[in-house]
Amino acid sequence: MKKPYFLFLLILLSGALGIRNAEAGIPNTLPDDKIFFFYSSGCPHCHEAIRYINENHKTLDMEMVNIERPDGYRLFIAGCRKFGLTGNVGTPLLCIGKNHIMGWTNEFEPDFDLYVQAFLNEQKKK
Repeated sequence: MKKPYFLFLLILLSGALGIRNAEAGIPNTLPDDKIFFFYSSGCPHCHEAIRYINENHKTLDMEMVNIERPDGYRLFIAGCRKFGLTGNVGTPLLCIGKNHIMGWTNEFEPDFDLYVQAFLNEQKKK
């Protein structure tokens, strides 16, 4: 009778420790002084966003983060936490200072332009 109980307790503890260790590498939040572009290599919306940014914001300094890599995924989770994103979260996710855009269509282009301009203006003040 003691063996099943002990085995159950061991499995339960190892699972809890595994979750804690997985979350240990996730930053609490993303800094506001960088632009992060979270993408997945097979995402057509990511490719459209990159095309638009390359054509219209050639000199924009942006950290490209592939969520298919473990370190990129951990940073992606930090971005989701920063903006309170839960549930059906996907790419692209653009974290632009204190603003974000999740997903991409042509309708997001004006918002992106406004967020980038506000971000750059804020950076000049510092």
